[in-house]
Amino acid sequence: MNFKKHTKSSNLNIYLNGAAQLGYGIEVLEDSVGLAKITANNKTIEFYKNIPDIESVVPVKVSGSKYVSNKILQKEFPGVFPDTTKFDITTEENISKIVALAEEKNFQVVIKPNDLSSGKGVTVLPKTTEEVVAAVQHIKTLGKKIALIQDFLPGEREYRIVLFDNKIFEILERKSAFVTGNGIDSIAKLIQQKNTKRQEFDFPQIKQDQSVEQKILEAGHTVNDVLTEGDYLKLVSACNFGQGGEVKRINLAEVNPKVIALTEEIAKFSRLRMIGLDYIGTEITSKADNLQFGFNEINAHPMQDIHFFADIQEGKPLDSIKKLLQKIFA
Repeated sequence: MNFKKHTKSSNLNIYLNGAAQLGYGIEVLEDSVGLAKITANNKTIEFYKNIPDIESVVPVKVSGSKYVSNKILQKEFPGVFPDTTKFDITTEENISKIVALAEEKNFQVVIKPNDLSSGKGVTVLPKTTEEVVAAVQHIKTLGKKIALIQDFLPGEREYRIVLFDNKIFEILERKSAFVTGNGIDSIAKLIQQKNTKRQEFDFPQIKQDQSVEQKILEAGHTVNDVLTEGDYLKLVSACNFGQGGEVKRINLAEVNPKVIALTEEIAKFSRLRMIGLDYIGTEITSKADNLQFGFNEINAHPMQDIHFFADIQEGKPLDSIKKLLQKIFA
């Protein structure tokens, strides 16, 4: 497909390419920061990166703080959102408190910044006190002063559920970054091959950093090893597209109706027109009455690159983004 890079924002480019295919009017206002406007059906809406100007200020502000939004949602939907504790990490005393809390919880925690997205600064299940301290220091290097410790949600599957105007728009199963052996190429080469394909559409790369190399070592390999054909190797703990992960679209007709009902309640309560919920737990298509799951956070204006990725996997580039734009401009 002819994918035009109108701006330096990959998510805005997805919106703009979809709009162009629909015949909507597009105008780039400032390419360096990712600002544009789209016009259709006598409506003109500005877009900043992945954010269309369709929301009220207060719900967006509330959702922008993972701590505040989780506390509010935890009270309204008991047992669905994990316990979350906030710390100012500018003092050594508070860093010691974070370590003590992680130890008290047997390291079954997630450490994250309060207001970043795409998995930036997130550490899942640190194994030692040193790893907890390193996680906090990493958040500080990102220029953040607040860190959260959140109870780890155990689950065999992870999904991103996106709703628009209180109705489910799409559900994507999220998978951690991985490679599959072909019996010829080294692990390093397999990572490079995936990154080359991802670069074509500015999808986040699999970073061959220390954490990835450690994951490879834990599996009994080095980056120079050649995997047997068909062998699967997980490279990153978190199921996050921003860290090189992948997604697969789920048929909504197969989703457990209890999940649908609850997510629509949460969306309505949030007062956000567009919302992303990260589901962790039992397979979402299970018809069991006792589904075990939770949501680790809500996301206002979820990224569109994961939907574009699923479109490409299915041979229907920009299909989902065009459907979303039609809803936005209805």
